[in-house]
Amino acid sequence: MLSKRKIIAVVVLMLIVGFGVRLLRVAPTSAIARSAISRNAVGGIKNGGMTPNGTLDTVGGRILSLRSFRGTTTMLWFMVAGCASCVSSVPAVAGHMRTLQSHGVRVVSVDLYGDLPQTPQGRAEFFDFMSSVSKLNNPNSSWIWGLASKSLSYRLDPKGIPDLYYLIGPHGHIRYQNTVPLSTMRQLLQSAKSLAKVSTGNA
Repeated sequence: MLSKRKIIAVVVLMLIVGFGVRLLRVAPTSAIARSAISRNAVGGIKNGGMTPNGTLDTVGGRILSLRSFRGTTTMLWFMVAGCASCVSSVPAVAGHMRTLQSHGVRVVSVDLYGDLPQTPQGRAEFFDFMSSVSKLNNPNSSWIWGLASKSLSYRLDPKGIPDLYYLIGPHGHIRYQNTVPLSTMRQLLQSAKSLAKVSTGNA
């Protein structure tokens, strides 16, 4: 029969193991963010790879394909409505929107599949979230808001990482990727500026 001391030791060990498992569940996003540049791949495709096609349902009710953005540089930004880093990153991007536009970047913010329902109510909820944190009344052609389809989310953000973004060149190749624009804005703007200077090749 176990002594009282041994029982306490077992309980403490179980608590430590349980806490460690929980840390493993929540740590990957921050760990990936720290090593994004060195690993060259945060989401599902490495830099230089071609983006697969997928669709998004805009807050205005239009269905757009990722392929329809070819010809311009696109920042495809996956988020979860209400996530803490997203709440901080949206106004940061809004504050640098003119600089991004000057580099020819169109921002496409999409809610990860499964976060909000793929219904008019889901579109309205995402619109309310984006407008409240960005302080904008409406999206525009330079900043599109919508709900990501299942294929778009699963192929480009298979781990469901909130606040993950890609910088996609005019021909559909991924040129840069990272997480949390608030923390990686300098790298994002530098990459956008460099990409804007590319006039030939397969950007």
